[in-house]
Amino acid sequence: MTKPSKKQHRHRVPVPPSELETHLERQLRLLKKSCADFDGGDEDEAVRIAIIIRILAYDRGQSRSLLGQLGMKGISFEAYGYSVSGANLLGDTPLVMGHVTTVGDSRCLPLLDKGPLPPRKISFDKWWDETVIRLPDDLRLSRGEVILLMTNQDGGAHVDAEIDELYHRIAKNNELGWTWISGSRSGKMAGVEKATVRQIAFEIMNSVQPELDRKAGNNECSCGSGRKYRYCHGKTRSAELENPST
Repeated sequence: MTKPSKKQHRHRVPVPPSELETHLERQLRLLKKSCADFDGGDEDEAVRIAIIIRILAYDRGQSRSLLGQLGMKGISFEAYGYSVSGANLLGDTPLVMGHVTTVGDSRCLPLLDKGPLPPRKISFDKWWDETVIRLPDDLRLSRGEVILLMTNQDGGAHVDAEIDELYHRIAKNNELGWTWISGSRSGKMAGVEKATVRQIAFEIMNSVQPELDRKAGNNECSCGSGRKYRYCHGKTRSAELENPST
């Protein structure tokens, strides 16, 4: 009988910041693609969007966020919608709006930048912990809770045999009470948690991408000139983006 081999002990090696930035660029590209697919009607992409946001932003225990490793959690984050006060007798969904078509289809949509209020600039912790869904009985979910519940319990990185009661009331029972009416037809408007995740992605991309562009512009250009990228090939790249060939 062959003896089982001993478990090998392998050391970890540090990942250089430049490689972490490459990972961040890749995750943002994946996030943009999933958002485009969501906007095209594939609402299941909300799960993938939530997973990417968790990779970017969640720190706890051995889980280290990509933004945290790059020291980018100290930037200001854009928060759209109003701040929930609890004074509303109905529920609050400041990141989401409802849409009903003339044929009676309904869909919750992310606010994006179509709301009446400009974005607020707030710290990451305040942004992550800010209430974005509130039921009429004043039970609440923050941005971070929506992301983690979708990834850890509702089919993202894990499918749980039991699910958070509040999340279940919102995502499965539609207890926000939104209904739509079109002629003689009516029904419940579902999907608020998915549209909320899409809006969170919009906010995080608008917050992180400008900072990533700034950091990339300050790096030495890869052509070997010794100049900063923004003053070397970055100028050519910027011109190409502003005046694309037809």
